[in-house]
Amino acid sequence: MEKTKNVLSIFGIGIGIGVILTVFAMVLLTASLTVLYLGSVEIEINIAKDSTEPAPVSTQVEVFANKGWQDTKILVSEGQFLKITYLSGQWSQCEGFGGEACIFVGANGLVFESPHDNVMAAGCKDAKLIARLSNSYPICVGEQFYGKVEQTGYLELRINDNLIGDNGGSVLVSVVINDTLLLPSPPATTTPSDIVSTPSLTSVIINTLTPSPMVTQAFSTPEFTPTVPLTPFFQMSEMDHLSDLLWLECEVSYDLNHNWTIAEECFGFPLPSWQEEDTARFGERFRRDTHIWDDFRIFIDGDVYETDKEPGGLYILYKNGNVFAQSVSGDTTYAPNRSLQEVDGKVVWELANPWFPTIIFDGLDLRQESNLEAAYIPYNISDRLIFVAKKDSRYFVVYDGEQIGPIFDRISIGYCCGPAGYSVRRVNGQYWFWGVRDNRYYLGMIGVDE
Repeated sequence: MEKTKNVLSIFGIGIGIGVILTVFAMVLLTASLTVLYLGSVEIEINIAKDSTEPAPVSTQVEVFANKGWQDTKILVSEGQFLKITYLSGQWSQCEGFGGEACIFVGANGLVFESPHDNVMAAGCKDAKLIARLSNSYPICVGEQFYGKVEQTGYLELRINDNLIGDNGGSVLVSVVINDTLLLPSPPATTTPSDIVSTPSLTSVIINTLTPSPMVTQAFSTPEFTPTVPLTPFFQMSEMDHLSDLLWLECEVSYDLNHNWTIAEECFGFPLPSWQEEDTARFGERFRRDTHIWDDFRIFIDGDVYETDKEPGGLYILYKNGNVFAQSVSGDTTYAPNRSLQEVDGKVVWELANPWFPTIIFDGLDLRQESNLEAAYIPYNISDRLIFVAKKDSRYFVVYDGEQIGPIFDRISIGYCCGPAGYSVRRVNGQYWFWGVRDNRYYLGMIGVDE
């Protein structure tokens, strides 16, 4: 009996231990299931997290008007989408000088295009916000830009003005980088003039956020390849009175733009020097005022023509002492009265009003007569007048009263300082210029086909 009790006690203890073990096992199993369940939640969360696109990287940057290209330290990779948005602030491209061109404006810049070639991005209005990636093409930004990046590089920003010493102010912008296109449509504030003066979005993405077509890498040495050297790009043979005119054109990389030394590589002959014949066709400077050499005099077929600057910006052209033509010019850093010339026995007066540059030919204002925005740099080729015209924010060449050649987004024009060094050259019966067309850079030469 005692033995039976012991056995039962042992059995009871075993059962108890078994129950305890069972309960413990169930607890462990429950715990295991809980861990597994929690693990599945973790897996689900991780999967959801992996399937979610990284949040866009957004940074605010202040851009100063009196500094050149400013490295934002923001690296943008090929294939990413870049959005730049103007937030606040104003700047001026000539603080303290006064005048319409020197007002403080936002990132969209001036509402008009300056006649001077003192900009960094061709076809982009003065004082507008511009951008580039590690020395690539500069592009217009204004109040907003968005597009896909085709080249890895650091984002650089600045004002569209290459004479920054007299600039003032700053603008604050937001820079957003994202791996997918989650960007809104362009702002409704985009004006027709902005659309006209800037390439299409596709063109901007392809041609301005990538290196120049002639540059294989962002930091490589540009390769020079003339476009059909020694061969006319555009010959006016189909027009009888232009049959003797030759148009040569050479495409160059952005890095070689405005480099006159490549002329011989392009065309087989260098930019010519000033000749005595040119001197004979241009009037001489003389001084009415003891302090200012700002007037011209020329003799044509026994008639004497003289210019005179009056108070208030009034300029007068006299013929034999009588008023022959007159115009008004605003204040500027250069002398608007540029030249008097003779073309086919007629007087040509070049008056570079800073906002309405014009040419007065035989007493007629060509800008007004031809409904142009501007008329620049007149010259005589074969006793016919040639000049650069601007209309609808585009540039073209006029010869003997007719438009010739292709239309350009910009032809470099300058009367002072750096821009004057790569402005149109008129010498030895030839007309040389730098132009931008479809975001490609050209050196052009027009002359007599001998």
